[in-house]
Amino acid sequence: MYEELLYLLNIVISIFFWTSIITFCLLIIIILLICSVIYFISNYLLEFVIDKVLINNSLRTDLLVKLTHNVKKYNLTERWIQDENNLDIHLVERLSNNDNGKNVVFIHGVCSCSLIYYNLINELPIENNYYTIDLPNFGISSFIDLEKLDNIDICYYYGDFMHNIITKELKLSKIVLVAHSLGGFFSTFMAHKYPELVEDFVLLNTVGFLPTLDIYGYYWSIFFYFGFPKNLLNSHISHFLFRPFTDTEFFNNGESKFWKLYLMNIDEKFQVSNIISRFISFGFFSSTWNTPIADLLYQLKCKIYLWYGKQDTIVPYHQGLILYDKKNKNHNYNEFSDSSHNPVYSTDFVKKFVKDVLDNKNVYDNNIKYSKKKIKKIKDIISNNTYSNSFLIFEITYNNIIKIYDEFKNISNLV
Repeated sequence: MYEELLYLLNIVISIFFWTSIITFCLLIIIILLICSVIYFISNYLLEFVIDKVLINNSLRTDLLVKLTHNVKKYNLTERWIQDENNLDIHLVERLSNNDNGKNVVFIHGVCSCSLIYYNLINELPIENNYYTIDLPNFGISSFIDLEKLDNIDICYYYGDFMHNIITKELKLSKIVLVAHSLGGFFSTFMAHKYPELVEDFVLLNTVGFLPTLDIYGYYWSIFFYFGFPKNLLNSHISHFLFRPFTDTEFFNNGESKFWKLYLMNIDEKFQVSNIISRFISFGFFSSTWNTPIADLLYQLKCKIYLWYGKQDTIVPYHQGLILYDKKNKNHNYNEFSDSSHNPVYSTDFVKKFVKDVLDNKNVYDNNIKYSKKKIKKIKDIISNNTYSNSFLIFEITYNNIIKIYDEFKNISNLV
């Protein structure tokens, strides 16, 4: 009798086990099917609706012409230059007759182009020279295949590219460099490799100094890593999806509407997937920026201005507090409560900030010292996988950010 009961129990347990396995597999299949349907609807149906109904053919055909009109609207001029690889590079500038004016170079971020700076440049003092370019693989500059390069080589490619354009094509020997997001990440490599070129370095919500993104970083990683249907950029669905991540000004601004339309019509190979996804390690429950460069920042020999917005959901604003070295008189830190990830749309804030830099309102001692012990400790911190990721659960990511912040406070006295 006992053996029979044990036999029946084993049968019941086996049935329960295999039923659970089969149910789990069926759920996975159903989820995959749902995701496939969603992908199909978003990528094909929306493409048909938006492309055929909301965007007429003449607008698509005249897109680049409209970009040129936008340049003229802001009293700027544009020209095409070729780099040493014979790439056609789109350059927009506003030049001054003042021989003593400063040379200011603006670098855009990912999924962006020179367009974001036109309005800002138009409102800055006329006694300086201003330049902004579309980096290769962005905007309407040429495409270059970087797939065979590793992450660091990609960074130094962009650093060398910017240096060659600035020194050989623009003939500049000293610049004020203003860079946003991924542009600040790449520009740091140039400022580190060519310290004689950059006099003042303004970093606007720069990604990549630390491995952790903000509490929404895991979700942003999905978009950046896998990409998403470009036609969503100009749809009402994107307005709803991105409401938690950015301010309404982004969607109501006429220039940003043009910018979204512009991005939507650029070839797939030019944008997010081929560049930024290389720097994101993505798992089922966590993601991380896999090439953090906080140690490079501490070795720069120029004056550094860190800008971080409290409404930024991609780069944690308190990353600036972590990176800001109070003992380094060349460091300046600013945080702004009303700024999202792209502060350029808040033109008044950025205009005042850049003008203060150009007017030398903050004077620093040029004797820069950095600690080898501190840099080693920074490398140890950012390579510690126990709290370097952005997680699916907001609270875990936030706690990890706090741990990194506490670690950096502990190393402030290292020499």
